[in-house]
Amino acid sequence: MTLQHTDIQTGSVTTEGDDLYYEVRGHGQPLLLIPGGSGDAGLYSFVADILCDEYKVITYDRRGNARSTRNEPQNFEISQQSRDAVAVLRAVGETAAFVFGSSSGAIIALDLAKTQPDVIKAVVAHEPPVARMLPDSERWLRFFAGLYWMALRLSVNLAMLRELQLLPAPSPQEPAVLSAFRNTLTAEWTDPFSNREGFDRAASAAQVQASGQFGDLPLVVITAGKVGDIRAGYIAAPPSNTAL
Repeated sequence: MTLQHTDIQTGSVTTEGDDLYYEVRGHGQPLLLIPGGSGDAGLYSFVADILCDEYKVITYDRRGNARSTRNEPQNFEISQQSRDAVAVLRAVGETAAFVFGSSSGAIIALDLAKTQPDVIKAVVAHEPPVARMLPDSERWLRFFAGLYWMALRLSVNLAMLRELQLLPAPSPQEPAVLSAFRNTLTAEWTDPFSNREGFDRAASAAQVQASGQFGDLPLVVITAGKVGDIRAGYIAAPPSNTAL
């Protein structure tokens, strides 16, 4: 595939104490792409260059990431992240948009759909880790709470390793902090990775639809793995919420 040079408009908007960096490509109907955990607009550069032939593609660095600032407290609420997305939309002259989010960005997209549906034309949520909607939600909530504790008290890198199940085998030479981390896991946490299918099924469109929080808003949820008889796929059928 050969891509032509794409003109990129850049800017920033100040909201709730921080400056949010954004990029705009193309013209047409607005499409807002919300990044996941790394929070960097650059994650969508390639696909934005493709889609800008048909859409006004808006990407941004989430609060506290990359070129955006972090002047507010330690914890950022999802509700604030949703308001940030709206602030970016307003800054580029839009009142509503098609919204795509991946991972934690999908959580923000779903929160937008729930709390500010007037700014949403349709939502595509890619693998939103909505742990509260799972049958074994308490186990997952404990797991993520443990990740947060580990990142805050010991090391973000250790928490990431735990999330990816990449911790090395115990060793007499390992640092004391790693031993403490391992002991914490043994004493306090269950192991959600014992059920790989449970890890893959971050959420299903059927569960999201069943929550009854989104009304008739066009909604597509894309998930990996298998949830009951629901398998990964993509079926777009607005205005009805879509099961995959």
